[in-house]
Amino acid sequence: MDILSIFATLSFVFSVAAYVPYTKATLASTAKPTLSAWLSWWIMDIAILAGMFAKNAVAVQMVAYVVGCAFVIGACLWRNADLGWKRLDSVCMGLVVLAIALWALSGDANFAIVMSLIAVIVGSIPMLINILKNPER
Repeated sequence: MDILSIFATLSFVFSVAAYVPYTKATLASTAKPTLSAWLSWWIMDIAILAGMFAKNAVAVQMVAYVVGCAFVIGACLWRNADLGWKRLDSVCMGLVVLAIALWALSGDANFAIVMSLIAVIVGSIPMLINILKNPER
């Protein structure tokens, strides 16, 4: 096993481990995730992972991100968490979808990276607003 494989495995393990306490807290209703932010991240992670598969260059931690986000979203839905979906959430989700569409149309890797970063930032806005209003979340 070479050093790159060791670090790839460690990145996967640490990425998975990062989602465990948050998913547990969501199931216990001690954490109150912002669903639109998690959906934005999940959609972007799926798009990035699909691009990696297409290029046959998959980073295993991306699999952990996709699965981890799915578990947090599932925990929200399982606990019937108060989603507090507002117009801003819809706008941010629309921008994330637009970023993916522009990425697909451009086919340019650099453009894709920039659009992905913008989409992740925009998708995080509702969560940041919720945190500012209620830091205990």
